[in-house]
Amino acid sequence: SGLYIFSLWDETKGSSVGADGTFTPVISDSRPQKLSVRDDRKMTRALAIVLPENSERIVFDARSTAEAILFRDHRFLETSASAKSISAVIVKSKCFQDLVIFLKKNLPHSSLEELMDNAECIALLGKCHGGLLGSDLLPTKKSLYETKDKLQKLLHEK
Repeated sequence: SGLYIFSLWDETKGSSVGADGTFTPVISDSRPQKLSVRDDRKMTRALAIVLPENSERIVFDARSTAEAILFRDHRFLETSASAKSISAVIVKSKCFQDLVIFLKKNLPHSSLEELMDNAECIALLGKCHGGLLGSDLLPTKKSLYETKDKLQKLLHEK
């Protein structure tokens, strides 16, 4: 109840999620993109990366959310080939599996924004980014909050 799919390609507030879990989001047919499931408080409940060629079957779950979180550089979403390449590296890592387990346990009760302040989540993200991408967590957290602020401004303008 109260869930909707947010897409930057959608000029409306988003596509409602039906009681049976069905939705019809607006998706780019030219490049990969991130979609989010939002609740009635406009908080993020799940994320997914959607490739244009796979847009008919979109799944939002802990795995898709973990993968989308770790795609912090939008340049990896310029083409399906680059998105697939980085995804193959991400999903094979131990830290990715640990992040999926954490999200399965916590996403049903907390928004993604709330989890970004959780010490265990911060440690998992730091481990993943440090191990996979050779970077630290601070730029990622800053990027998530900047994106959240920009998306909320867009929603309020509509």
